Amino acid sequence: MALPPSASTRPTLRAITASAALLGDPESEVARLQREGWQQQALYYAGIVPELSFASTFYEKMMRNLRIFPALLQPDGKLERIEDDLPVRILNRIQDPGGGVSNILGSYGRLGFITGEGQLFGRFLNTEREDWRYIWNDELLIDMGANNTPRSVTWRPMASSEPQTYQWGTEGGGIAYRFWTPSPGRSGEAWSPMRATLQVAAELVALTAAVMATAVSRTTSGILLVPQEIAPAPAEGGSDEDPLMEPLMEDLVNHLVAQKENAGTAEASAPFVLSGAAEFLPEVRTVALHDTQNDYAEQALRRESVERLAQGLDMPKEMLTGVGQTNHWAAKQIMDDRWRSHGSEMGQQFCNDLNQAYYRPALRDAGWAEWHRTVIGMDDSAIIMPADMLDAVREAVKAVAIGRPGLRRLLNIPEDMAPTPEDEQLLTELQRRGASQAQDGPSAPAAQPDTPGPEGDSGRRTRVTASAELYGYERERGAAEFALLRCREMAGNRIRNKDRACAMGVASPLVPATVGKDGLERLGLEPRALVKGGTDLLWPVLADIGYADTHIQAFCDTIEAYATRTLLETSVSLPPHLAANLALVKGD
Repeated sequence: MALPPSASTRPTLRAITASAALLGDPESEVARLQREGWQQQALYYAGIVPELSFASTFYEKMMRNLRIFPALLQPDGKLERIEDDLPVRILNRIQDPGGGVSNILGSYGRLGFITGEGQLFGRFLNTEREDWRYIWNDELLIDMGANNTPRSVTWRPMASSEPQTYQWGTEGGGIAYRFWTPSPGRSGEAWSPMRATLQVAAELVALTAAVMATAVSRTTSGILLVPQEIAPAPAEGGSDEDPLMEPLMEDLVNHLVAQKENAGTAEASAPFVLSGAAEFLPEVRTVALHDTQNDYAEQALRRESVERLAQGLDMPKEMLTGVGQTNHWAAKQIMDDRWRSHGSEMGQQFCNDLNQAYYRPALRDAGWAEWHRTVIGMDDSAIIMPADMLDAVREAVKAVAIGRPGLRRLLNIPEDMAPTPEDEQLLTELQRRGASQAQDGPSAPAAQPDTPGPEGDSGRRTRVTASAELYGYERERGAAEFALLRCREMAGNRIRNKDRACAMGVASPLVPATVGKDGLERLGLEPRALVKGGTDLLWPVLADIGYADTHIQAFCDTIEAYATRTLLETSVSLPPHLAANLALVKGD
């Protein structure tokens, strides 16, 4: 199969504000290898500081699962996926040595976090062996010829390996593109999230060295003072100037060494027995060289440094400090928000850079008529981790608030697993049989054992009573649960509209609890006003079931009042007594 024209025939890029350019372009001031001092420091610290090493993989892991595709940009801003052979084939030319683009995307994410730039390097162009990779600048060397144009590119993946040289842009040769995140000060220079944290990283290295010094230093043991008068004379032929020639000192040193080398043995546990003149024994003592109460005081300073790193890096703070302080639902929501609030911008930047530097010029040279409005789209469905909303989905189904395609999407079920008409008929019949058997059985719930105390077993009696009263009202309860969640979500969104930087990385229903009462007072917001309108979708559901308008209004007001009262709590569910009111209202 013929490959698209080689990159050497692509048009030049003249925009100095671009963040992607063909290396060696003589008409571009930014299309050359850059090596700034801070980037070398960033690479060094990312390799020796565990927190930064972990943080540098934050974007890499997300970007690896990103999928890209060619698309046409419509006038309304929407993307129409292209299935034609030529655009797909030209884009698929950019592949890892093993196929796909996961390694390229992962390296783009990691280098973008550390140094803010890298090189998209391709070799063996227009041959079956053609492959691409995204690498750091130090791996490449461009040999410039006449008119300041590149003649060859040399790749050296390891310092100990032999360099490999490829002719620039020819068949079987190599080519490279510079991708970078523009600095706010100079658009031709690179910027990365680590640039502003290098001083904190240096502090963390120094503090770690101080902790290590305390752990291995002999000064923590102090100095042992032994009067010379208590020690026996050295053996014949020994020197008085060598303390180890004295039998007492030799035995004492051997005992102390054995305690370290043979820890846990009887020899190490036995005390050292010292005998001597009574007048000199009180003079045997130790002199402390440091205050043991301040041992490892640097640990608190290290925690403070890690906290500063978490605040300064372009990633959710909880990804570095942990999500142990949040509940299970919020932790999963943070994992979901990390892509939407941080990773998606980097994914879009990669698509834009690749489209500008390589894809559009290649399409134009290949004769693609729509090259000027062809873009690279991204599919992030494999990245986003949906929160555990299974219970809410079930309630939404009962409330007829969601369709089957949406249900399968939320539960991560592929559309090709949708039931056929025959399967659907069989499943419906089985459900009818189950419902019929349930109706023919005992109508009253099974007896429950008595629970001690006025409250019983954590409210078990209350829950059982509510279940009995709600038998047959599952749809109403589901709609009410959904309305309560909607009230809390609207409150969180309204708080963020007031202060967009408020509670970053926190799910919308948990924003009020995160901000707290003082935060709401600072923003001038009232809890009742924040939840108002959250039950708007509950009204048509109850009206369709057959409830009177007066009862619906009263119940919606009750839900909003309960949402107001519990707005600052982190975990809320519809209380049994409130749910039981559904049955009483229906009875009216």
